[in-house]
Amino acid sequence: MELFKNEAPAAAANFIDLVTQKYFEGLAFRKINKDERLQIDVKKEGAKTHTLPFEKTYRDADYGSLVMVRKPDVSENSGTEFQILLKSVDDLKDVTVFGKLLTEEVPVMATVRKIEESDVIEEVKVEPARKPPPAPEPALEPVELEEISSLEEVQPGDSKGGDDIPLIS
Repeated sequence: MELFKNEAPAAAANFIDLVTQKYFEGLAFRKINKDERLQIDVKKEGAKTHTLPFEKTYRDADYGSLVMVRKPDVSENSGTEFQILLKSVDDLKDVTVFGKLLTEEVPVMATVRKIEESDVIEEVKVEPARKPPPAPEPALEPVELEEISSLEEVQPGDSKGGDDIPLIS
């Protein structure tokens, strides 16, 4: 999962906070619009709900996106509800897309697609981002040689070269 901390900082930080507090553990999923989206139910007992400012993001609401739930006619996002999009939703406009499941990791999305209505979350963890591989060593830069302006012929026994210079014929 990738969180878009630069584009939706409040939503991303809030999500990490909730995971750290184990807020989602024991909550059930429900499906929205058949198999279009998964949403996590909110805690009903003893949970303090809060809202977040709406953060306009310019990402498409596509397959694997994490979006904040925004109630109709409200200018804020729910602080505890989000959805996982199981397919692209063209008519989902003015939402905060705060992350994405890494869809190139096929096992992740295959698992998400198997989630059924009322399946319960057992555990959610925050792990540090994977470090990118080290950058390759920079190539050696070519060195310019000084221009040779003249050549002198050196003879064996010449004081400029000495006897150790082989003759080339």
